[in-house]
Amino acid sequence: MIRCLFHLPGYRRIVPSHIARVVFGFLALARDGVVDLSFSDAGDEALPPCSWLAEIGGRRVCCDTADANLNTPAEIDALLEKNFDFIFKRSFDPAIARNVKHSDRYLPLGLFCRFFPPHYSIAAVAGCQRTAVSRRFARAVRILLGRDGVRSLVPYTADADRYWSAGSAPDPDVDILFSTRLWGDRKMNPNGGYQALPLGHGACFTDAPDWKERTEERVALLRAFRERFKSRKTVCGVSDSPLARELCPDLVLPHRVTARTNYRRLVRRSKVCVTTTGLWGSTGGKFTEFVSAGKAIVSSPLNHAVPGEFAEGKNYLAFADKEELFDRCEHLLADPEEARLMGLRNAWYYRHYARPDMAVLNMIRIVLE
Repeated sequence: MIRCLFHLPGYRRIVPSHIARVVFGFLALARDGVVDLSFSDAGDEALPPCSWLAEIGGRRVCCDTADANLNTPAEIDALLEKNFDFIFKRSFDPAIARNVKHSDRYLPLGLFCRFFPPHYSIAAVAGCQRTAVSRRFARAVRILLGRDGVRSLVPYTADADRYWSAGSAPDPDVDILFSTRLWGDRKMNPNGGYQALPLGHGACFTDAPDWKERTEERVALLRAFRERFKSRKTVCGVSDSPLARELCPDLVLPHRVTARTNYRRLVRRSKVCVTTTGLWGSTGGKFTEFVSAGKAIVSSPLNHAVPGEFAEGKNYLAFADKEELFDRCEHLLADPEEARLMGLRNAWYYRHYARPDMAVLNMIRIVLE
């Protein structure tokens, strides 16, 4: 059995969303007896911001989950020479990787989403005394969550992996789903214009330079989209937030539409799902939700690479402006067979590369080989 140690310093009650997919991938492999898993509170000063350390078979692996590329090729090489055996990067830029001397050890981490293992309740496992789940796995969950962790984790369990991977409804009745958010922890400057608020702690969460551009892009696209497809059955708009009410009250969707349970149903009921680029040019979690649900996707061009065979034209159609967005949507609606095949390719990719346990198993294979 492969020995794995995962470091989660400072987090005893909740798993940070950016690393949840990896953590619960390890937990699922521990449940299935693939790895001998333990957790550590110890930190590591060498880690870049928004990164976590995993020790796999004695090898030190850095999981860099930052939206942005915060290190130069020279800095990446220094980390690989002095501190880590491998670095797996979420927002993996091939142009940067080409200039990394140790590029064989600098690899894509893959798509981001708040993932949890399928087919069981985290709360039930964490509190179980006798269950089909192994005692070792139950103990690992309890250690990870801490004394009061179950209660803190409850809001996240609604995003359980099994809901996203449920696939399409038998007869999808929504032509296009284009629902997004405007980063609700931002607000308008009282003196006019935008005021960007910090997203959290650490350099990776400081104000994104493309925040205003992304916000205005989404609002403009949504308004144009509503006008173009007003004769179609669509769900188009933004989640409610102070910023959304200030910038685009006409686009704010009611909570009953954007609430997670209802939103999952909307994804399943939709023929085509639309998403745009995230902060720092990253690929957002919504894109991964559509992939895991096996949907036909229209998206802004992806700036970052992922493991495996995943390509524009096969797994998604890219658009550069509103006219291309309209054309791509119309094309998929006019060709249900192409949309169906795209959805099947995405469902296959999810099961082999993006599902938490498979994503971590692929990482382990690369590290040990």
